[in-house]
Amino acid sequence: MDFTTVFDLMGLQLFIFVIIEVPSRKLITISVTTNPDQDWLIQQFRNSSIAGHSFPETMVHDRDGIYGKWLPYILTEFEMKSIKTRPRCPWQNAYVERFNLSIKNEMLNRLIVVNSSHARDLCASYEIHYNRIRPHQGIDGKIPDSETKKPVTITGLDCLRVERRSEMCGLQTHFSLAA
Repeated sequence: MDFTTVFDLMGLQLFIFVIIEVPSRKLITISVTTNPDQDWLIQQFRNSSIAGHSFPETMVHDRDGIYGKWLPYILTEFEMKSIKTRPRCPWQNAYVERFNLSIKNEMLNRLIVVNSSHARDLCASYEIHYNRIRPHQGIDGKIPDSETKKPVTITGLDCLRVERRSEMCGLQTHFSLAA
């Protein structure tokens, strides 16, 4: 888990909180707030539980001061062990750091974020792209939600119809075979 930040149109700092499942690279939680505190962070864990995600046995996180003194309380409440990365060693939490770079390079640095509501919508759009469409090199080019898709067998090219769908405010175009 980690936080990254982005500034909105009025210069207000928005905090983006993410939790990534390491083996599958699946984005479990992405949330936006202007003021992360203990209650808000507890609610994010509850929301991910309600969505059907089980809590991991261990949580890798950095030593960022944003967590305050309440992070051990949260991890204890959800029965998770804490693995803190060493100071100034972002590579020890490489999966979430790479996600933070990807969301900024692929979307947030290309758009003007109007406000926190707009940032939430953008993050929700990116979550769909990241989990269902974007291939990940670290898992052999697979997609985190790929187990739900069936392989397509092409018999004749004359019957192909391709659908084009614009995503992430027009920043990405996705092509797929139509039924």
